[in-house]
Amino acid sequence: FTSDLRPPLLEELGLTRTIEILGSRTAREEGIEIEVRIVGEPRPLPPELELGLYRLAQEALSNVRRHAGATHVDLSLTYGEEAVKLEIADNGVGFEIPSDPAELVHLGRLGLVGMQERARLFGGRAVIRSQPGEGATITVLIPFATTALRALDTANNRAAQTPPTP
Repeated sequence: FTSDLRPPLLEELGLTRTIEILGSRTAREEGIEIEVRIVGEPRPLPPELELGLYRLAQEALSNVRRHAGATHVDLSLTYGEEAVKLEIADNGVGFEIPSDPAELVHLGRLGLVGMQERARLFGGRAVIRSQPGEGATITVLIPFATTALRALDTANNRAAQTPPTP
């Protein structure tokens, strides 16, 4: 139960390697071609955000497995100057996006609603794009300017500037 709360691989290997393993394992178990790309220079993130991004990737791949009928998925984790971006794009059946996001709840798309909520918890947003017959793309963008990330950057900068004590 405890390892489900924070996967040991995430703790031991970090976010980028754990995302790569998630993609490989899902591809092997589900017979879906999954291409995982890490773009930019990985940087330390708060443990809660690493877990949140991992859970977002996990939920997106679970949705692909259950609903999309996809044969190929591109999963990318991008470390930019001002934000971290997680994007999952599939070539599945796609679906119609309602004009009112609250309608997702009535349609039973609770996983998508949960992804949007999780992104908001970190000061970011999740954008869902899809059309019937054209697959789906979920883009999660979390700005580094959020309070928790700024605090971590400040702590890391202080640690880097502090000379070691003899």
